[in-house]
Amino acid sequence: MPIDIEVTSIPDWMQAIFGVKSDFKKKIEGAIYRECELLMTESKMVTPVQTGALRSSGTVELPVWSNNVVEVTMGYGGPATTYALIVHEDLYASHPIGQAKYLEEPVRSSVESGRSAARIMADLNRQGSL
Repeated sequence: MPIDIEVTSIPDWMQAIFGVKSDFKKKIEGAIYRECELLMTESKMVTPVQTGALRSSGTVELPVWSNNVVEVTMGYGGPATTYALIVHEDLYASHPIGQAKYLEEPVRSSVESGRSAARIMADLNRQGSL
């Protein structure tokens, strides 16, 4: 079940005003990808485990640009494709380990609390991009 996170790039006029380097797209792409890797790690911590196949199937794809939008797709599947969505959506199932909404909830919580934005900004600051 993929969840897409979209971030639009800085408009050209901001590049001119603030002198943003031409490699900014690569830097923001990397920062967003690293954030998605962290979110996947958080997600795997609450993914239900019976055999381990579901938890180990979590992936983060490389960033893809379309116009001025970068997209990173995260999801579960592989050998667990037939049941990943069912396990994710069944709020009534009892899981000795993990929970339903194992991808959605960590992503939503991090985005709504501002943790994702703060980590991306800190990453860009470490790179000297801001």
